[in-house]
Amino acid sequence: MSELKKRRRQMKKKRDNNTLFALILAALFSPSNSNKSQSKILIKKCLNLLDVQTLSAPLISLLPTLLNSKCDDVACKTVDIVGKASLTSFEMNEMIASQDDVIVCLVSLLRRSNTSIQVVACSAIMDISTTYTGRHQLLQFCVLESLIDCFVQAPSLSLSVISLLTKKKNCDSSPKVIFEMGEACVSLLHAAITLINACTIDQLQEILKVVSGCFLVSLKNIWEQVHDKMLYAFSMSYNQDEMFGISNIRVNDLAETIFRLSLYNSQLRGSSQFNKFESRIFYASEISFKQFLLNNWEETPLHIKDPMKAMKQDAIFDYFRRAFRSKDAVISCLPSIMKTFISCPPIASDDLDVLHFIKEAGSHLGCPLIYQQDIRVVKAQSSEKDLHYFGGQPVSCSQGSQYLVIDDILKCAEAYMDGYTIALRGMEFRFKSIAADAEELATLFGQPSAGVNMYLTPPNSQGLSCHSDDHCVFVCQVVGTKQWTIFPPTNVQLPRLYDPAGIRHYSEVNQDGEKFLLKEGDVLYIPRGFPHKAQTITAPNRTKETDEFSLHMTLAIEVERPFEWEGFFHVALHHWELKQKVSGKFSSNLYHMVVKLMHVAIKLQADLDPKFRKACLSGAISLPSQPEEWLDIHQKTIFIYLVNRITNKLSFESAIEHVLTSFAKSEDPFREISWLHNFGRDCEVTEDEYLHNYLVDPHEYFAGLNRQQKDDMGVAFAQVKSMFCSEVVYEDAQQKYIVLLQKYRMVRKQYTNGMLSLHSTGDDIHEEGS
Repeated sequence: MSELKKRRRQMKKKRDNNTLFALILAALFSPSNSNKSQSKILIKKCLNLLDVQTLSAPLISLLPTLLNSKCDDVACKTVDIVGKASLTSFEMNEMIASQDDVIVCLVSLLRRSNTSIQVVACSAIMDISTTYTGRHQLLQFCVLESLIDCFVQAPSLSLSVISLLTKKKNCDSSPKVIFEMGEACVSLLHAAITLINACTIDQLQEILKVVSGCFLVSLKNIWEQVHDKMLYAFSMSYNQDEMFGISNIRVNDLAETIFRLSLYNSQLRGSSQFNKFESRIFYASEISFKQFLLNNWEETPLHIKDPMKAMKQDAIFDYFRRAFRSKDAVISCLPSIMKTFISCPPIASDDLDVLHFIKEAGSHLGCPLIYQQDIRVVKAQSSEKDLHYFGGQPVSCSQGSQYLVIDDILKCAEAYMDGYTIALRGMEFRFKSIAADAEELATLFGQPSAGVNMYLTPPNSQGLSCHSDDHCVFVCQVVGTKQWTIFPPTNVQLPRLYDPAGIRHYSEVNQDGEKFLLKEGDVLYIPRGFPHKAQTITAPNRTKETDEFSLHMTLAIEVERPFEWEGFFHVALHHWELKQKVSGKFSSNLYHMVVKLMHVAIKLQADLDPKFRKACLSGAISLPSQPEEWLDIHQKTIFIYLVNRITNKLSFESAIEHVLTSFAKSEDPFREISWLHNFGRDCEVTEDEYLHNYLVDPHEYFAGLNRQQKDDMGVAFAQVKSMFCSEVVYEDAQQKYIVLLQKYRMVRKQYTNGMLSLHSTGDDIHEEGS
């Protein structure tokens, strides 16, 4: 009965809308000029009575005429109807967006002098942009350019941010920006931000071709004001009723727009200078880069004494050397530098969609530093335990993320005086010059990216207890001295990045460690997996009052799983498989499942053979200083060795047992090679072949195997292994491997560009310090 009543109401609304359509049509085309005022009154009454949920095609066809009305009230009400109707359903949104004249009229209304019309026009644009079709139409008719143009030309271009509004007891809710400016200007900005933040990567690339540079400058000017108030916004709450000029623009929305518009900035040094890092580290050293790779890389530590002596004017991190020139300068500079930082949420190691990262980052984009993620304030309490100054408790709020507000930053200076080390992560996302150094380092070692952390340790202190890392580091001693002790690894296998077992703390190390005293300008290389500890010490002829503090940077070479030698062979096998024509000896399904088993077998062999876990340097850039291409020859030698290991050691029995056991535990045995999907579909394979080969359910296939089928699979495994090992070519695999490497690099570069734009320290640090 209720459904019948609902249908009757809908039918009545349609009849009413049809009547209103007739009245509006008659009023619009009334032949008598004397009744124009009465016609406008009638049209306004009709518009107020329209049901936006049941707009008919005839009514939608009248929208452009009504939007062009010289009567502001009629135009304003029509725009309001356009926006509300666009939100009723996807179909209605598509109908309205497909009316080219409606979009054109909205653009013209943005330039009306009536601010009320501008405001509702912006609101309607945001409503239409909620669907892909709507955004496509808006962008096609240059609505974004019009929004930006109107905003840039507005008299309130020099925007003043009054404050930030936060919800009480909710640190995860992004604050809203409170402006001292006109409502129309805020609406233009809000609509532009909404449209930009809703774009796909393809739409965004088109936008970046036409976005005004003045607009991005204006956004950054607003962001600087917002950033200045950020640390205080999370310290207190405001009563919304007491504020004025409040907008719906959230801090993280503003940050996201700046981030998106900066993705393709060419902010870092060009590829022609990538060899600078090699020359900086090894120029004045007794060991060459070639000797380092052959003898030390992932094998043994190396102390390089003052390699930057001959290049003082171009020394790495010279800005920090000048900033932290004394203990007194540390106390004054530390809070001022930390105030300029924002949180840098981590991007997933296999995420090749920077817009997916933005979605995952959520309200944290543009927010203050998060404890344990961006910063640690710590000292070694015992041989295996670190003591955190904040005690592991939330820093600035009782629930949600542990943001560092202004009081917490000041406490960090106090903690430093009490013997705590200040460890700041992600320095490559905060300073352009450090970002360039990190990119050079990553390129030198053929990896997607490198990380840079800063450690400020007070005199006679130890920041971290004895531990090992899951990545290799170059420790650059910037200020003071520090005593390092490095112990032999306890495991022959190199630790994996992000593996929980990769970073370990040690209660005691059985063997004596090798000691290295780092002075200013020294560099210490520590391979991944080597336990180590470091502390500032009382130097000879020094008193406690004159003990040196230490500032060092660690440049981390993070070898992600696809870029180990195991990953290289997964890439090689994946593309070898795509090129093969299945032999008549076994079925297509059997063939492709056997290849999956081979991926599993390679993974299991890599857990046994340390060589598979070493970083593959096949993607390293060719260096002018090495004309004989020795590195390429060296990598090919490793490739040949590992091909022989695959030939002789890959076990069908171990692979099939692992797969069946994993499925029995409801685990995915192929999860660790899921990153291969980052290649996308190979152009050499037809769509039918791709669907047939890669949409077969492995769980169903393996679960139904009988004994004879397993035996047949074992025979096929041996044949496919033999074929692969005899046919795989290093140069072909290297070419595909570099394609994957470039994809990873592109996304890491986009992330870095976005973060640099959000930091006021993004300007070149050498220029800042001059």
